[in-house]
Amino acid sequence: MIIQPRLVFYKKLCYLYIENIGKQLYPQLDLWKTVKLFLEN
Repeated sequence: MIIQPRLVFYKKLCYLYIENIGKQLYPQLDLWKTVKLFLEN
């Protein structure tokens, strides 16, 4: 499967945006731990 570089860039940008908002709302947020819990379920 071929993925366009632009889509990878948008994915990274969205992750950074979500992480920034999360840190502003809850400074102790560890997004990787939160995501890992959902992925394990």
